[in-house]
Amino acid sequence: MSGIFTIPPYEKKIYIFIDDIIDTGKTLLNAAETCQPISQMHIYATHGLLSQHSSFIKLNNQFKSITVTDTLQQPNIAPKVRVISCWEPFLKAIKGVCAV
Repeated sequence: MSGIFTIPPYEKKIYIFIDDIIDTGKTLLNAAETCQPISQMHIYATHGLLSQHSSFIKLNNQFKSITVTDTLQQPNIAPKVRVISCWEPFLKAIKGVCAV
């Protein structure tokens, strides 16, 4: 995993990480280490499994915000975690297909 993330030495302002699923958070933590000392790092993921509590704590400390969808129940949400609904866009798309 080491060395797969390279960050240009310019424009180090805000970094946004987009992933399909966060399970252990290892990939995102490795990417964040490469970006240090950037203070503006944000995560957006479709599915937030967040299966390892210790990794979740590290993610919460490392990133300014973590945004996941409501495809999975999020029982213990930290203040930095935002859960957004994905159902409305899906329902809209389905209604559009059915109306044709």
